[in-house]
Formats: sequence, structure tokens, C-alpha cells
Amino acid sequence: MVLDFQWLRSILASATWAQVSALVSAGVVGQLLWSHYGILLNRRLPPHDLGAPLRGHTLEIFKQSFDAWAARMMAGRKVLLSHYFSSHVILVRHEVYMEHINRAERNGKLCPLLPPSVQRLNGEHSVINLPGGKGHQKHHRLRQKILSSLGPKYVLSLILGCPVVPLFPFW
Repeated sequence: MVLDFQWLRSILASATWAQVSALVSAGVVGQLLWSHYGILLNRRLPPHDLGAPLRGHTLEIFKQSFDAWAARMMAGRKVLLSHYFSSHVILVRHEVYMEHINRAERNGKLCPLLPPSVQRLNGEHSVINLPGGKGHQKHHRLRQKILSSLGPKYVLSLILGCPVVPLFPFW
């Protein structure tokens, strides 16, 4: 299939630079607004407050702390769709997390969704990239190795060669 763009060529041939730049600017602004508000076309969304176009709630988070902003936004809500730091985020209360998300996470139904470039950077056998939960032995084995190396005895032995002195007899 050959695409014929004669109509576009004829428009651009008769347009001035100001008209072409206005057309390109309108396209860029349209794309930015679509990336911000396009998610609202989904039917099954939680309550949402996306904030100002493009920046969302980023400046409010910088003015307040993230915790104060999240507490104010989540007042009276269990779930909220928001937008900050150029991405859409769903804030979830702990009760909702424990009821719905934690079970799926433990059963290995959730896997981190990272961009392919970040997955390549982390490596295919990274604990961050592997799905966890029941039936995922590779993740479990790597996680145990990492956690054992971060135990208090091992970490204290690394700090300037300090001898490990147990604080409690059951250490």
C-alpha cells in the first residue's frame, strides 16, 4: 500500500513559515494534552484529579511534602488517580492494597512494568524484573540471597571492620 501525501505537499507548498510553525505547534500542544487527559477515556477509572495540564500536581508536591499533599488529596477517598512528575499515578490506601493488590502480588499475578530500556539496564535476571510470589522460585532464591547479605551481622561486620557485638542473646 502506497500512501499518497499529495494533499499535504500542496498545502505545505502554499503555506508560509508562520503557518507551518503554527500547525506544528498546534500538533505538539495537542499531543501533550492528549498524553495528559487521554487516560480519562477509560471507563473504569477511580475518582481522579489530574491537576494542571502537563505539570499535574508536581508544583504542589514541591511546595508541601509528598506526605502532606497525599494526605490532603486522599481525605475521604480510598483510591485516587492523579498526575505528577509527568506520569499518571494511582494512590491507594493500605486497606485497599491489602484487600485487592497484595493477594495478586503474592500469587505472582503482578509483574513490574518497566520500560524495556530499564529492564535491559537492570538485567534479565534482576530481582526487580522478575515476577515474585508463588511458583517463582528464581525470584525467591535471589531475594533470600539479597536479604541475607543485608542482615545486621553482615552489615555491621562491613563497617570499618567493627567486631559484631550482639545486643540480644538470641542474635
